[in-house]
Amino acid sequence: MASALTILLLSCWLPGQSGVSGQLFVPGPSISASPSEVIALGGAVTIHCQCRCEARRLFLYKGGIEIWKLDGVEFTIPSARREDGGAYSCRSRSGSEPPNWSDPSDIVRIVVV
Repeated sequence: MASALTILLLSCWLPGQSGVSGQLFVPGPSISASPSEVIALGGAVTIHCQCRCEARRLFLYKGGIEIWKLDGVEFTIPSARREDGGAYSCRSRSGSEPPNWSDPSDIVRIVVV
């Protein structure tokens, strides 16, 4: 059984692990691409970002720069150009103030050939 001191120390340490004092850790969303991460020039690809959380907004990043606020869980490139290739990731944000950001998702690399 954990001692009261251990519980007190963990309650001070865990919130700081999110990078923002007083806020809990929020795991990053999952990310995937379909039909494939390698697509033909002019082909279509859909990037899916999913979060196992409620009341959070999803954001799509390319090369670490926010490019899109997702209304749902997917972003479609209908006719891929070479410049659409790159490293994509997602993050989620709470609707509360101040906002609580999740960790970034893994990276999915889109290659246009």
